[in-house]
Amino acid sequence: MKNKLIPIVTAVLALAIGLYFGLKPQSGPDYPLSGYTFDTPQGGSLDLGALKGKVVVLNFWATWCPPCKEELPSLQTLHEMGGGDPVVIGINVRETASHVRRYLASTGMNFPVVLDPQAELAKRFGITAFPTTLLIAPDGQIRWRVVGEVDWAGAEAGRWIIGLSNPRR
Repeated sequence: MKNKLIPIVTAVLALAIGLYFGLKPQSGPDYPLSGYTFDTPQGGSLDLGALKGKVVVLNFWATWCPPCKEELPSLQTLHEMGGGDPVVIGINVRETASHVRRYLASTGMNFPVVLDPQAELAKRFGITAFPTTLLIAPDGQIRWRVVGEVDWAGAEAGRWIIGLSNPRR
């Protein structure tokens, strides 16, 4: 009896994890990033509202998060492969500029990163787990929320990103 329960318990756990982690449809306000300008770790700033009209991969992360650290290299690869299409933006949550700057320098990451030191943007979008990535279509609509680590240079993520340019059906 015990051996028969293992596959059932495994299936239930996999379903529960799949419901929490992974790709989920998202709806939200039209162009949710307008009005948000954030500082970069290097001392500049980035107006997220200027991204309207582009496919955006908006990744919320922190240096203390092991899955985030595993995922970041694939975001770097996506940034390099795409040449700005899609636009890859990292949102570092609740860490200091100097700490993030040192981390980025030590890893060689150079895709755009902005700071969300008070978790203002994370709170607005209900980010409760790291990493979480919002996939935003050119019309400014958040189409997908991805919770958990993803290979952003992989085929599956590539299909998600290509699908952002297609009109909603």
